[in-house]
Amino acid sequence: MTGTSSRSSHLQVGVVHRDRITRLAKMCNLGSWIEPVVGRLEQLIPVDSPRLLHGDLWWGNVVWGPKNEPFVIDPSHHFGHPEEDLAMLALFSPMPSRVLDSYLEVRPLEPRWKERVGFWQLYPLLVHCVLFGGAYVSQAKEIAKRYS
Repeated sequence: MTGTSSRSSHLQVGVVHRDRITRLAKMCNLGSWIEPVVGRLEQLIPVDSPRLLHGDLWWGNVVWGPKNEPFVIDPSHHFGHPEEDLAMLALFSPMPSRVLDSYLEVRPLEPRWKERVGFWQLYPLLVHCVLFGGAYVSQAKEIAKRYS
């Protein structure tokens, strides 16, 4: 893939992410917290080709087969940055090192990906703000402040 098409794909991921988090932030009265993050999306999202993602990858959507093999269920698939699914998997509980190590064997991540985990968790946190409010609002504010 050429640098131009990677850059174009990068901008498309940014536009989709911007629209999603802006809409959700307004729904839970966090627009002023999210605006500065939206202004930095081009800096925050690494240039990479969009990948097909699970879209709702958390431990409740991982089930274990009879031979202790994992299966993922209930996808909300879309094209986005690969770091999104890993950040979602780590949102509610720590990710086992075996899972991360196995992922990295197949596809190395961008430098400084750990610094962006919170950024990728902002969207699912905003969904939880809309649905449940409470502590998710303060978590979303904390992350927004970090990436402003």
